[in-house]
Amino acid sequence: MTTVACFFCGRTVRSKNALYAHLQFCVARKKARDMWVRYPVATPKFQGCIGVISRSPKTLKHIDAMHTKLERGEVCPEAFAGYVQALADVGLVETMTEAARPPEAPLPAESVVEAIG
Repeated sequence: MTTVACFFCGRTVRSKNALYAHLQFCVARKKARDMWVRYPVATPKFQGCIGVISRSPKTLKHIDAMHTKLERGEVCPEAFAGYVQALADVGLVETMTEAARPPEAPLPAESVVEAIG
C-alpha cells in the first residue's frame, strides 16, 4: 500500500486524494502560505490585528459574528480578544497579533533639498 506524506506537517495518508482532502485543513500549510484571517482591533493599549487560523470554517463564522458585534460597538475590544483567546485555549484556533505600523513621518523640506543637491 502506498502512503503519501504532507509536505507541510509530515502527516502520512493513504492516497493522493486523501492528501488533497488533508491539505484543505492543514494548519501548517495555512501558516506557511500566510492564510491568517486578520481582524482589526483598536484599544488604548493596542492597535493592530488579531490573526486567526482554524481548521473549521464554522469556528471562523463564530469569530466573524463576534467581530461584527465589535464593529457595531456591542462588545468591547477586550471581550473580542478574550473570545478569541478562549477558542485558542480550547485548541480550536491558533492566533497571532500584529501591531499596526505608525505612518512614516515626512522628511522636512531642508533634508529633501540637501539630499537632492
